[in-house]
Amino acid sequence: MPQPVGLSTVTKLAPVKLLGIMMGVWFLAAAFGNKLAGYLGGFFVADNPQVLVRLYGGIALGLLISMALLAFLTPQVRRLMGEAK
Repeated sequence: MPQPVGLSTVTKLAPVKLLGIMMGVWFLAAAFGNKLAGYLGGFFVADNPQVLVRLYGGIALGLLISMALLAFLTPQVRRLMGEAK
């Protein structure tokens, strides 16, 4: 289930005319993430530990890339939020 903090941020940052659409995009992104997690989890084979290392290594790499991107975008998001903090 999507986090309420994320939805709150979407409502603060989205233009008024696009608020409903942006909230829908938030839920769509969460659904896509769950679908991707299920797809990647399908590669797990209990008798082959190398696949498990690749699976969790890929997840860790994706998380690190996402973390770097979000850290890079944090100042711009804070400027967009303005007084809505």
